[in-house]
Amino acid sequence: MYVESQSLGVCYGMLGNNLPSPFQVISLYNSRNIRRVRVYDPNQDVFQAPRGSNIELMLGVLNSELKYVASSRENA
Repeated sequence: MYVESQSLGVCYGMLGNNLPSPFQVISLYNSRNIRRVRVYDPNQDVFQAPRGSNIELMLGVLNSELKYVASSRENA
């Protein structure tokens, strides 16, 4: 017997016009059973919205910040 499980994740960008609120986005993700989200902007509203939703957040690092983050554990 071979059993495989996969989960779907999405990237959550904030560049654009007339974007839904973070709470509306999390509601949409929940309705589509999306459980993993990559965030590119450390925005407190985005961090607060998925509380209690079982959605995992991963904070992306800008290319311009990679060298700084990689230079030490304290920076990471």
